Amino acid sequence: AGVQVFAAHGHRYGVKNGLLRFHLAAQENGAALALFGHTHAPYCREENGIWLVNPGACRGLYATYAVITLEDGRYIVIDGGYDSDVSRLRSYLRDNNKRTDGIKIAAWIMTHSHPDHYGCLDAFYFNCASWGIEVEYVIANPVPESRQNPNFAYEAWMRDKLPKIVERLGAKYVMPHAGQVLRFCNAELEILYTHE
Repeated sequence: AGVQVFAAHGHRYGVKNGLLRFHLAAQENGAALALFGHTHAPYCREENGIWLVNPGACRGLYATYAVITLEDGRYIVIDGGYDSDVSRLRSYLRDNNKRTDGIKIAAWIMTHSHPDHYGCLDAFYFNCASWGIEVEYVIANPVPESRQNPNFAYEAWMRDKLPKIVERLGAKYVMPHAGQVLRFCNAELEILYTHE
């Protein structure tokens, strides 16, 4: 029996105007943990048996990432924040690690390719081995080039640079699709929607 996780950007649920619709969607999907973004305002509160979590805000306020600790001591990292968030994330992982075989990130999930989400991973991968940190999976589904906005160069990061980072990490790259279920120890992530 794992922990059911519901994750959505949040704009389709109107999270800037309240969390009721998002909470109901999480409840309908049997989630115990519901992750959202869009507001860039940190939020972490248990409401009627469901933990609602927004990793945080833009530069200068809080990191835009979340860390989930699995029963076996491995982590799931959601996004990662800016490149300037590397030391904060590394310190958190190091200070909370209970494993004797090093720091293990079971999955690093990239929700979308904005610098406040991918910057940390972009800076992090250079030092993983020397820091004794292993990343097992990187999960991302890049927007196809045909659907990218040509005015936003950062959209190409996930398509062009992320595969090279995954290779350097020695991790496996998973491009999730709607209906897919990913399991990491006691966490089960069902993909309900992608850009496809």
